[in-house]
Amino acid sequence: MIAHLLLLAWLFQADPTYTISGTVVNRVTGKPLNGTHVGLAGARVDPVVTGPDGRFEFTGLKAGKYGLNAERTGFV
Repeated sequence: MIAHLLLLAWLFQADPTYTISGTVVNRVTGKPLNGTHVGLAGARVDPVVTGPDGRFEFTGLKAGKYGLNAERTGFV
């Protein structure tokens, strides 16, 4: 009986999820960039905007390859 329950638990185990996170900084000064729009290509997630610390995070991602892009007014 216990073996059957363990087998069922294994079969219905959720797929693992992953997180992509980081900090956007000014290449010249090294200071965090507030208000940067960060997107993730290859995933169905909304873009995020960095806060004063320049940090961003995408959670609940499936295993795979993603492209990361960032845009901020005043930067090329």
